Amino acid sequence: MNTLLQRISDSEHNQLNTTYWLIKPISDAIRNGNEAQLLQSLQPLIQALKEPNAKFPLEKNEANIVSLVNTFMIAAIQADVYPPFANLVADQAIKRLLKNKETKHLDRLLQEIAKDFCELVIEDRAQRSVSDSNIYVRKTKRFIKTHITQPISLNDIAAHVGISKPYLCKVFKQHTQQTVNDYLLAERIDTAKQMLQTTTYSIGEIAVLLQFCDQSYFTQAFKKITGTTPKAYRMEVAL
Repeated sequence: MNTLLQRISDSEHNQLNTTYWLIKPISDAIRNGNEAQLLQSLQPLIQALKEPNAKFPLEKNEANIVSLVNTFMIAAIQADVYPPFANLVADQAIKRLLKNKETKHLDRLLQEIAKDFCELVIEDRAQRSVSDSNIYVRKTKRFIKTHITQPISLNDIAAHVGISKPYLCKVFKQHTQQTVNDYLLAERIDTAKQMLQTTTYSIGEIAVLLQFCDQSYFTQAFKKITGTTPKAYRMEVAL
C-alpha cells in the first residue's frame, strides 16, 4: 500500500510517467460497461495526444498502439467477455490504428475502438442476463462467433453444445426470437462489414472466407440485411 501511495505521489509530481493514470479510468469504464464514463475518461488521453511534447506519442510508436489496445482487451476479459471475442476485436482495432495512425482522425478512431470494447462488455452482460438459465443459447453464439470463417452446420453446433438438433433449434428460437441459421447469417454479415472496413480483401475473397457459395449470393444477403451492397458499404466507410 505504501508503494502504491508513493507511486501516486510521484505521478502527481511528474516523477513517474503519467500514462497509467490516463489509461486506468478508461479501462475501469470498459470493465463497468459504462459508455458515459468511458467518453469522459477518454478526454484527458486525447488531450495528451494532441500536445506537441506528448508523453504518449501514439502516432509515432506502434508499440504503444498495441499496448493500448491490449489494455482495453484485458479490461473486457476481466469483465468476463469470452477471451476469443475480445482478442478478435483487439486484432481488428490494432489493424485500424496502424493503418490510420498518421491521420488527424486518430482521436475519433480511439473513441470508436474504446467504445467497441465497452459495447462488447455491455452485449455480453445482456446476453448472460437473458440466457443464464439456458447455457445452450450462449454456447451456440460463442461457437458461431469463434468459427465464423469455417463451414458450420446445425449438426456441428448441436454436437458442440451437447443437445439434439431439434432441441437446439427450439430452444434457440424460444430465447432469441430468431433461428440459428438467421443468427449465423447475421454474424457472417457483421464480420463482413468489419472486414470491408479494416482489410484490403476483395469482396470475392471475403465471400469465400465467410463461406458464402458465391459473390452474388453474398452481395444479395449483405444488401438484404444492411440495405446496401458490399461495394457501396466499403466506399462509404472509407470516406
